[in-house]
Amino acid sequence: MKQKMKYPALLAAGILLFSEITASAENQYQLGKTVSTGKNTGYSESLAVTSKDPHYGWELGEFFVSDYTRTSTDEKGRLLFLKNAGEQMPLFFHLEQMIDQLNGSTALSIADDWEGYDEIFQVQKQAFGRGALLIRYTDYQNQTDTQVFTDYLSSVETGTDSEVLLCEEGDYEIALDYQIKNNPYQIGGFDILPTYTSYSIRFAFSVRNGNTAAFLEDAETGEPLTDTVFAENGFYINTEKSHYLDIDIQREVFSGNDFHSEVFKNPAKEGEVYTEDGIYTVTVRNPYTASEPAVKTLYVGSEPILKAYMISDYSLAELREFVAQGAEIDSDGNIIMPTETESETETETETETETETMQESETETETLPELTEMPSGTVQINESVTEQTGIKKTLPIIIGIGAGLVLLAVIAVKFFMHE
Repeated sequence: MKQKMKYPALLAAGILLFSEITASAENQYQLGKTVSTGKNTGYSESLAVTSKDPHYGWELGEFFVSDYTRTSTDEKGRLLFLKNAGEQMPLFFHLEQMIDQLNGSTALSIADDWEGYDEIFQVQKQAFGRGALLIRYTDYQNQTDTQVFTDYLSSVETGTDSEVLLCEEGDYEIALDYQIKNNPYQIGGFDILPTYTSYSIRFAFSVRNGNTAAFLEDAETGEPLTDTVFAENGFYINTEKSHYLDIDIQREVFSGNDFHSEVFKNPAKEGEVYTEDGIYTVTVRNPYTASEPAVKTLYVGSEPILKAYMISDYSLAELREFVAQGAEIDSDGNIIMPTETESETETETETETETETMQESETETETLPELTEMPSGTVQINESVTEQTGIKKTLPIIIGIGAGLVLLAVIAVKFFMHE
């Protein structure tokens, strides 16, 4: 009996339904803007670079990301990069200037900031050295971590792309704080009234996975439930690779009389394990893409008839009728309809043969005359033979005897006439 899937399994890899956009390795997106932060302000101001600035008309370097699939904006208007689940989006910095000879001028250089601090990132006063790279990362649980890399510009090579970090899902804020020393007057190797101005390259962006997939895993073994609609041990939803999905879950149960009841339908909880018997429908939506929601249905339990219901197009009433007619349902939900066994077929064939033989024997008994030997040695036809059969048997004999008598009479006439 042909069976069809009632609920097709979706989630590649443990995922119910999986969609993504092919990324181009050549994708690059430039980030950051250079601003003047004033003097002794903790890099807190964001002023335009003017012609009065020694930084006017040239850039120290640029940040850029690659290997993303699409750009968008989130609900806060922040730049959003979509990437494929399981992949990382690298952030690079390309240093364009020689830090001891900025814009080709021996009077301009990156200064050592011995008492640097950043009010925006709330980084306390410390030796920033020749440029401090600040990275603030906020994860899907709104937990924030800030890292400070001091003397950063001394560690990178001019004219090369230096990898800053590999970006996973989350929100990023980046700042490169540095001071420029302007020393146009030098006498005997001594600086004559140098000036110092502070600048920062700042930007923020978010990273999200562009897929619509939730990874369902066995509650006991942790194995992905990719190619099955059964989870006898229960299951949990693993959102490790896609934390920013909207996931709803529904549980349904069926009573002995096939009565359907919806137990709950609500947003899925992070880390919750679902082990109670029932049919669960998990619906996954990606709020950052226009893709259709992914739907995965799992049966938690061990009743064969419900397994058959999950993988076939039959209703529970139809399945119970099959069972009443002698069908069996195995532990995988496969329906095995009753069939005639070989021994039963052979027995029926033998019975039919014996019946036909007996009928033929009875027919012969009825149609053949029964002969009885008389004392005088003559043979007499048994009177039990039917009249029709007797006529058929004796008619040729009578005709033969009559023909013989006629022939003898003719011969006798010719003989006497000849005499």
